[in-house]
Amino acid sequence: MTKKILILGVAIIMALGLFAGCGGNNGDPMPYNATFFPAGNELFSDDFVKNNWIRGAVMGLDDEGQPILADESYPITRTVIILEQDEYEQTYTYFHPDLTVDFEKDMLLLYAFNTNEENIKFQSIKMDEDALQICLQLSSQKKSGNTGIQPQQRWVAVRMDKLAITTVEFTTVKA
Repeated sequence: MTKKILILGVAIIMALGLFAGCGGNNGDPMPYNATFFPAGNELFSDDFVKNNWIRGAVMGLDDEGQPILADESYPITRTVIILEQDEYEQTYTYFHPDLTVDFEKDMLLLYAFNTNEENIKFQSIKMDEDALQICLQLSSQKKSGNTGIQPQQRWVAVRMDKLAITTVEFTTVKA
């Protein structure tokens, strides 16, 4: 009987860990004054887009109208840390009014990954020594697992307080 109770207790703890994902902010403001913005390739300069494909991204169409995919020579994800105004101006062609950055006190993080999920939310952010960890929650408006949308390269931007970091680790969890 004690063994069954112990197994049940362990199963409950594991289930709670599974649903917790990578944590959340529980409605509290994000640390480091972090603000999340989804971003599409149309916001970036042509040079930035051409130099920042990720594996599996649709890079265009061939003569027969078939997608040209970025091959295994490209990284699976891409993270860009922008600390200076001139980097920002070389990266973006359209500057969203809500995405103004004062580089004296702020920095901008960009993250690219492939997904067919339609909704991306900023779930949590934390510092572990000199590495910043950011968790994104992905979900689809459709209830089934197959959204019918081909995976595509998606970008997110995070404006936040300027920190002395050497690494940014993004993770994703499905809602």
